[in-house]
Amino acid sequence: MNGNMEKTIDQLVSNSIFLGISYITSSVFSFIFWLILGKLLLPQDYGIVSTTINLSLLLATVGVMGFNISLIKLIPEYIEKGRNDKVTSLLRFSFKFILVLSIFIGIVITGFSEILAKLIKLPSSAIKFTGLLIVLMSGATFFDSSLRGFQNMKIVAASQFFGQLLKLLVSMVLIYLGFAYFGPFIGVATLYIMMIIFG
Repeated sequence: MNGNMEKTIDQLVSNSIFLGISYITSSVFSFIFWLILGKLLLPQDYGIVSTTINLSLLLATVGVMGFNISLIKLIPEYIEKGRNDKVTSLLRFSFKFILVLSIFIGIVITGFSEILAKLIKLPSSAIKFTGLLIVLMSGATFFDSSLRGFQNMKIVAASQFFGQLLKLLVSMVLIYLGFAYFGPFIGVATLYIMMIIFG
């Protein structure tokens, strides 16, 4: 019993350290990202980036439908009970559901991009990019939650660090190359692609 308690405490400390690194990395890189965008982009372009990314995050949250929280909670419970079959079923169902719903939302957003562009006063190209970001964000959330459920916090921290670093670098390079607000869009997409690859 004492050995089990020590193992649990070691895992708790290790997970906490890596999650702390993940949150700090994400916060610092996000702060730098928005600070640099504020310096490099015109105010109108900054507003387009901010609105598009936040709209994408909002709709990706709908696309995930709370499965991310369920995965983080249920995967360790099923593993503890030795129910690997349940873990596999849970992952398959969650992935299919999230993928189908996020693609549906992305298609609807893209299909109505002209109407939405006039309604919220964004370029239709930004609205169309929102459709892609929704799918990438939802997929990244699924894989990140799965890693957390399997207690792979080192990989979570690594994916956050490298993804956030790439987001920053890609955005800056593309802005300097004249991509304007598309630079940060592609940078953010790179972050979520990295999270999917690490997952």
